[in-house]
Amino acid sequence: MNAGRFVSAGRTDHRSQTMDRIIAAISIMILAVAVSCQDGAVHRPEQLGTRTVDVPALKNGVLETLDCGIDLFALPDQSGLLHAILYVRAGVGCEPHARPGLSLVTLEALVKGGTSAYTPGRMEEIRRDRGFSISYRMAGEWVEIEIEALKGDEREALTIFRELLLGGAFPAKAVDDAKAALSEMIGKKGKNPLDRTRSALYELMSEGGEQRNFFPDPGKVAFITRSDVVSFYRKRFVPAGSYIAINSEPSAASALARELFAGAAKKSPEACSSLPEKAGESSVIILQKTGAEKACLGIGKILELPGGEGMLKEKPLLDILGEVLCSESPLSRMNAELRGKRNIAGNVSLNITASRSPLSGFLEAYADPNAQDVGFASYIMSKTLTDLASNPPSVEELEQAKGRVLRKIGRASMNPREFLMLNMSFILQGFPAGYLNVYCGNVSGADAAAVAECAGRHFSLPRYKYAVYGSGDKFLKEISVYGKVTMRGAGD
Repeated sequence: MNAGRFVSAGRTDHRSQTMDRIIAAISIMILAVAVSCQDGAVHRPEQLGTRTVDVPALKNGVLETLDCGIDLFALPDQSGLLHAILYVRAGVGCEPHARPGLSLVTLEALVKGGTSAYTPGRMEEIRRDRGFSISYRMAGEWVEIEIEALKGDEREALTIFRELLLGGAFPAKAVDDAKAALSEMIGKKGKNPLDRTRSALYELMSEGGEQRNFFPDPGKVAFITRSDVVSFYRKRFVPAGSYIAINSEPSAASALARELFAGAAKKSPEACSSLPEKAGESSVIILQKTGAEKACLGIGKILELPGGEGMLKEKPLLDILGEVLCSESPLSRMNAELRGKRNIAGNVSLNITASRSPLSGFLEAYADPNAQDVGFASYIMSKTLTDLASNPPSVEELEQAKGRVLRKIGRASMNPREFLMLNMSFILQGFPAGYLNVYCGNVSGADAAAVAECAGRHFSLPRYKYAVYGSGDKFLKEISVYGKVTMRGAGD
């Protein structure tokens, strides 16, 4: 994910660059299927038909809950760099309906305005003299603030996290600057067809707009007050329900965190809104862009997940199916249909997200056909998804998909930061701290029957949502066969 910069060694970022990076990272977190093997981990081969795929033995971290309610995940490595990340449930999905954009303004104003102990001036000194780098981003309902420094600076890093979590200053100028930056970047980023389409698709999948729009009206942003920001901060930026991830020795990290957060109040945040657990009827939204030759087409579906222990097996199966449907391979089904056989789209992408707690899952796929081809592209994409139930992956497709999942693991195996973040991406979605080893074993051991059953559970009923950015007069008749159509201006 892209990251906005608070302070970054060797560079100074302008306000618009910072907010651009935040908005670029707002979309619901896409879990990369990649983990890391560390410290000479032993690989054991698993036989898949006529091919062999290595399954790395993964080093587990330690997850514990401090007295104040914050969860600390420590995963040591041999690198000389410190990676520490604070996760707070204070993202777009957590802001009040009456104040769209409040989460973004709060994050920007917090990091730009600093705290009483860590003023912007002091942070600049730390950056300059000690090589600290602090980045921040937003992914769905989560705010992430990351520090990169040298090993040995753990105390300073965790102290900064404590101050940002408990002592935000929010000077009026920082709030005003944050509002101006958000309004400016909405005007730029909000014109991106893919971002507009994704936002509309999430709105449809949320059955009435519970999922917040990623691009609020700048006029509404202007009504956000400092009081709104401070109130949101005090409700959302609390230890309980937040996480700290750090690549340090667990017992030392635990002792330090317990010392620094001693006495912090154990106050839980309110629940954030989430996507529904069941799919509704098919429907369509058109973001009318009169005269546009190209279109952006999005198809989404709520996945009805088993929950509990069942998700430990369901998640790997869904990731395998995602690789079968759309991957870097030109032979993956959507690539083959839309780009290879029919040449009606230049870009095709697909993401499947599955969370165990809160229980939530969805599929989203995007393509960029010409406006006159939207109807046909919608048919091909829908058919490719639905056919997965009646035409499950062949042995060859299954082998290739499992191999791609595990090769991603290998590509990330030498990167401590990616390994830390990958562990956390699963933890944030309700999987236990040691799940990655289970996950890899389940990917390796998944057989054709289990994958076919998973496909049948999720793709047999075509309850898809369709969002299209483009000139609706060129495809309205064709797209309307998929459900009730809502048409509104593209907002450009």
